[in-house]
Amino acid sequence: MNVKKGLDPSELLNLIERLRKLRAEHAVLIEGSKAAEAELARAQGEAATIRGAIASRELDLAKTSAPVSDEPFEEDRLLAISERRVRVATARLRLCKEAVSVSDSRIGCLAVEIQEAWLKLGRHGYAAQLDVFRDAAAALRSAHGDLFAWIAVFSNLDKQYFRTADPLAVANPKPTSTRDMFLIEAGEAHEEKNWSRQARDLRDSLVALRSLMQNALDRTAETVEQVEA
Repeated sequence: MNVKKGLDPSELLNLIERLRKLRAEHAVLIEGSKAAEAELARAQGEAATIRGAIASRELDLAKTSAPVSDEPFEEDRLLAISERRVRVATARLRLCKEAVSVSDSRIGCLAVEIQEAWLKLGRHGYAAQLDVFRDAAAALRSAHGDLFAWIAVFSNLDKQYFRTADPLAVANPKPTSTRDMFLIEAGEAHEEKNWSRQARDLRDSLVALRSLMQNALDRTAETVEQVEA
């Protein structure tokens, strides 16, 4: 996975892997619940059939004048077995549904964890990139000020070449107050008071170099005049 250097997605990836396993286990539980439902339906159908057979025999007995025997029908014995199957199947289905419910709850909790981990990753990445952005803005501010240092010294010689740079503004993506709305305010480099120490030092060095050059030129001119005289 291509993730920006410095970010660690391992927590998120581990949670995703856990969710995959839980969903696979959940699918097995769902199949078990469906099987339990089918088993209960078969047991209930079997019991209903036996009850129907008993009712039919009792009706036939009622149509005669024969005394009612205390001995159970064979179907009575089968019904007791069938009803036990119904009770067991009912309990088994209840247990299956409880397991599905617990699994579903675990999946829901893990899904929340994944969303929180995703947001955590996003916040960490954004904060890191914001630091990069602010550092870049600071470097740009410094470079912009340096540009004006060159303009201040040389624009009188060639205004077309040493043109004043356009106003530059860089908004702060996450300001902490109304005074912190911009990382670079429009036109701040146009005023020397806003220059960095580096820009002032550059201007002073250029001015000193210009003075040295001018002094040398002036002496050269004096020498030429003396020679001509």
